[in-house]
Amino acid sequence: MAATLRQVKGVKCGLLLLALWCLAIGMLPVHGQDGAQTVLFDIPAQPMGSALLRFSEQARVQLILAVDARALPDSIGVQGDYAPHEALERLIEGAPLEYYFTSANTVTVRGLHPNPHDTVPPL
Repeated sequence: MAATLRQVKGVKCGLLLLALWCLAIGMLPVHGQDGAQTVLFDIPAQPMGSALLRFSEQARVQLILAVDARALPDSIGVQGDYAPHEALERLIEGAPLEYYFTSANTVTVRGLHPNPHDTVPPL
């Protein structure tokens, strides 16, 4: 019984050391104040279509753009650690766009005044 207790303590200690090591090298997810995982974004000001592409790459999400990006103003960009929804809000700030996440890794971005014939559901 004493050997089993020692083994359990050894396993717990090993797991704690592994978790601390992962945290030290950045392998564990970092969470923002609202509990969402944050990502380090580095998206400079650029045309909106390019900025949204960079966002999808850095946030590791699939982005569906349901508007002609050529008609949009340039994005102001976003730099820093943000939850994906926070970064996206900053990225599209001032543009006539809205977005919604359909899953944890899929987001749709569309114009504020969608065409009534669009197949994208309302928010």
